[in-house]
Amino acid sequence: MFAAQSLIGQAFELERTEASASITDGVANLAFGLPLPENGTLLTQVDSDDLEAQHVVDWRPATAQLALAFDAVTVAPATDRPRYDATRTAIVWSEGAGTPGDLVRATLHWLDVEHARTRTWVVIGPRAASEPALQLPLLPAHDLVPATDGPQTMESFVTGDQGPWLRQHLHGRWLAQGVAWPTHGAAGRITWRSL
Repeated sequence: MFAAQSLIGQAFELERTEASASITDGVANLAFGLPLPENGTLLTQVDSDDLEAQHVVDWRPATAQLALAFDAVTVAPATDRPRYDATRTAIVWSEGAGTPGDLVRATLHWLDVEHARTRTWVVIGPRAASEPALQLPLLPAHDLVPATDGPQTMESFVTGDQGPWLRQHLHGRWLAQGVAWPTHGAAGRITWRSL
């Protein structure tokens, strides 16, 4: 497992350290030796070596040691590759056991033959309540409508009370890299999985 910890002060990253971590009984015990200024926030990200496995970002008041319950929430994995369904104007997939993500980010790629270019569209929205699907907006221009039914890149986020705020700030590839996650509130947790 890969782990990174950042010390956040006044909403800025002050210092960052990285290491490998082992998970024992679903708990990662981390002690990175960061300085602990008053009112600092410790942001911890733990990633599996498998890109499609679960990832956790946790933040809380700075502490010298942290026991992070990595499997407190298990994000439901996809049992098939997400695909764009043009008849529904949605991305659909099948899920295995686990907690369905309440926020989904999809990155669609398709070849726009008419203009001889590859288009990329990043869509962030809520997962459908009754099934694993991400409804896409209808675009007014014909040449902007995805021309693909192939597999799509998807990430499913379990955000808890961070959902409304995170949806406004989640964009591009920023969060998945774990370099500068935003933090909202004194403590929080986001768990996600690539589908």
